[in-house]
Order: sequence, then C-alpha cells, then structure tokens
Amino acid sequence: MRSYNAAIYCRLSRDDENNLESESITNQKRMLAKYANERSWKILDYYIDDGYSGTSFNRPEFQRMINDIESKKINLVIAKDLSRLGRDYIQTGYYLEVYFPQKGVRFLAVNDGIDTNCNDNDIAPFRNILNEMYAKDISKKIRTAFRIKAENGEFIGAFAPYGYKKDPKNKNRLIIDEEAANNVRRIFYQAKEGNGLNSIARMLNNEGIVNPTYYKKLKGSNYINNMIIRETKYWTNSTIRKILSNNVYLGIMSQGKQKTESFKCKKKVTNSPKDWIVVEDSHEPIIDREIWDNVQKLLSVRKRSMENGANHIFSGIIKCRDCGRYMSLGRKTNGYQYFVCGTYKNYGSNNCTRHGIGYGNINEVVMNDLKRHMSLLEPCKSNLVSALISAWSSRYNSFNAKTQKEIKTLENRIAEIDLLIKNIYEDKVKGNISQERFLKLSSDFEQEQTKLKNKLGELSLIADTKKESFFKKDYWEDRIDRYFMVADFSESIIRALIERVEIGERKLIDGVFTQEINIQYKFSRRK
Repeated sequence: MRSYNAAIYCRLSRDDENNLESESITNQKRMLAKYANERSWKILDYYIDDGYSGTSFNRPEFQRMINDIESKKINLVIAKDLSRLGRDYIQTGYYLEVYFPQKGVRFLAVNDGIDTNCNDNDIAPFRNILNEMYAKDISKKIRTAFRIKAENGEFIGAFAPYGYKKDPKNKNRLIIDEEAANNVRRIFYQAKEGNGLNSIARMLNNEGIVNPTYYKKLKGSNYINNMIIRETKYWTNSTIRKILSNNVYLGIMSQGKQKTESFKCKKKVTNSPKDWIVVEDSHEPIIDREIWDNVQKLLSVRKRSMENGANHIFSGIIKCRDCGRYMSLGRKTNGYQYFVCGTYKNYGSNNCTRHGIGYGNINEVVMNDLKRHMSLLEPCKSNLVSALISAWSSRYNSFNAKTQKEIKTLENRIAEIDLLIKNIYEDKVKGNISQERFLKLSSDFEQEQTKLKNKLGELSLIADTKKESFFKKDYWEDRIDRYFMVADFSESIIRALIERVEIGERKLIDGVFTQEINIQYKFSRRK
C-alpha cells in the first residue's frame, strides 16, 4: 500500500463570505484532517489561502504547495471540493489532468467524490465549468452591489484617501483623519498662496512629514503603491498634484474610475470621466469651495520653476497681449531669465510673435507701478476703510443668515436628542427595553450630541469673530498696511492685487525700441 504525505489545501474568498458556516477555513481544516487521519495518511502541512479568489492561481499558499510538490515533499493533495482548488475550468483542468499526474500526485476533492487515482472522473470537467459559471455569476452580483453602493455615495475602496479614514462603525463611510487632514489643508493653502508643487513637497519633506503611502503603513494598513519603484517617505510634486486635483476633499465621492477586463482577468482599465459615479455631499469636506476653485485655476496654468525650486512670482498672471496665452519662462546658459509668448514657443511664428521681455525688466515695471498706486492710496486710506466696512456689512448679512440657520438646525437636533434620551429612559423604567439596550442607545445619542455641541460652538465662535473683527476699523487698517504699505511685495500680495499683466510686442519707433505693458488690477474695472 502506497504511503502518502498529504497537503491539506483550504481556500475561502470574499465571494464565499456569505455562504454557510461549513465553508469556513476552520471547518474545512477539521473535515479534511479527520478524513486523512481516518486513512492513516500523514499530513505534511496545511496550505490556507484566506481571502483569495478561485479565478486566479496566483495565491501565496497555493504556490507554496506547488513548490513543495516540485521538491517531492507531497504526493497527495486533499481539498473539500473542486471549487476550493479553483474556479477557472481551464486552469483547474490542467492541474487535474496534466500537472498532478505528471508529478505523481494524487488529488482528492472529498465532497465532489473526485479522486485522480480512479478512472471514473468524467464528471470533473463539468464541475469545473459549473464552478467557473458560479464565479462569473458572483462577480456580476458583486459588481452590481458595488455600483449601487457607489451610487448611494458609499465608499467602496480598499483604503481611504489621505486625510480620511473609514468609519469604524461603517466601512463604507469616510470620516476625517485630523492628523492627515491638517496636512491636506496646508497643501491647499500653500498652493492657494502661489507656492509650486515642488516647493510644497520640499516644505513637507523638510518638516519630516511622511507621504501618504508611508503614512498608511504607519497606521497599520497593508497598502502597496505600485507606482513607486521602492519604499520612500518623501513627497513628490506628482503626489501634491494628485491631492490638489482630488475633489474628495470637497465632500464629493468620485468612484468607478477603473474597471477590470473580466472576472478572470484582473487587468485594470481606465474609464472615461463621463462613466464615473459622482455623488456630492457624501462625506464631510476638508477644504471649502473657494480654496478649491482658486487652486484649480492655478493648476490649469503651466508653471516653470526658478533655480531655487520656487515658482516665479508672475506664474499664472503674465500673458501675451495679442493671443492671450500665458508667457513661458526661459533661461539662458548665463543665467539670464526671460519671458516669451507660449503660443510662439510651442507653435512657431506663424501663430504669434515672440513678445520677449527679461524677467528683471518686468519685475521692475510691476513693482514700481504697485508702489505708485500705494502712494496714491495713502491720502484716502480712511475713506477706503469706511468703504470696506460698508461692503462687508452687506456680505455679512448673507453669511450671518446662513450661519444662524445652521445654528438653529443644530440647536433643534440637540434638543431633540435630549427628548429621545428621556423617552428611552422611561422605556427602561417601564421595562420596555433592557438595561443593555438603554446603555447602547443613550451612549450613541450622547456621542452624537457631543459632536453637535462642538460644531455649534465652532459656528458660534466663527460668527462672533467675523462680527467683532470685520466691523472694526482696526481690522481693515491692519489689512491695508499689510497688503499695500510695504516696501517689497510678496507673491501672495501680488496675486491678491493683480489680475493679469499683458505684454505687447517690442516695436522700433524713431530708432528706439518700446514695449507696451498693461497691468490689470483686481481693485479696478476696465471700462
């Protein structure tokens, strides 16, 4: 009688999670071990693939078992049924009819009555086909279920986006991860202030803040980023751009961006944006619409970096006066920097002319013109403050009405929860609900009420601060001094004051080269 060194192979995929208890790994092991021991077969090892689909044979424990077969350690494989071995009928058929016989390995599928030592296994190919059809049907049902969840604004991804985490009580709901969310807010704020992708990445790296991939690992996630060659903690400009372009931070859920070719082929295919599933207000936003819109406008502009890695201060502002395209920054080998029309640079002189001007020249013109405006502003500073207070008064009324409405909604819900807690307490006293149920419900209500009270406090503080600050003369005088009464103008101030700078073509007039430069300020209106 032949002696056997048996491999007990068990598999359970996510597709099988809703099946009967008999499908569990524990029960598979117990049943198969009992089967082997009753026949006095030596069990060499257990090979357990928990959470792996049967449509692929690239499973870690299955491959370990194959390696042990190649090393001639195993001559018997026992599985609960054929579907545990696999649900791809071609590959499963290969192992049953070619590989195992070639290696002198006997295969048993206990519940299906399949034994490769017998000659009456004609039913096996049909079982393999049925198993694959089952896998295809399950895959279709899962896709449909995921799509319904996505259309309802539920998160269906494996890992939450940076800045968020999955709600422990509901894995399909995103909640803010404050530690990471603070970095997201900083990234958007820095971008809004005109800082480039490289400079933002450098700032985070200098502060020792780890990138999203490494952060997920620190938090215990088994996350793998296939886009990086090696593990790194450092931020890159592409990571910054992805965050700045992701509308999840607005509270918008965009899912279904990719799909697999089929239930058997796991290759990812990118869907057209029109096929994405987009649901607004699905979760709490991290940044507001105003910051988002400002940043998207800046991202749409092609930027060039200076030698120190920072964007030039006119990025997204300086344009060709004739074609309207943004000017492109160039640099000669001697370090001289200059602007040329983007259309001319990319498409040649048939579409527009050069409009060349030195970086230093345009910088001097703009700075001098800003200082000229500031000198004109000083005598009428008090009138400007009065105008700003008046303008804010009108804007504040709209803001305050919206805020007070939200405050009222929060107050009503807080009062409603007080009543609910009172009612369930009375139910407990009357014996309508158990003590355990009462404690669970009251705890949930109290947690919700605490969050609402915190939000109410924040809203009230914001409303009071705006009312107290924005109607004060000192507040606006400080802002005017900060933006206007300065010797040197930072990039953020230039962006706050200047809409665009238009550069005309150089012309030779009476033997002298002239070039028209038009500065359009945000505080003026062209007639």
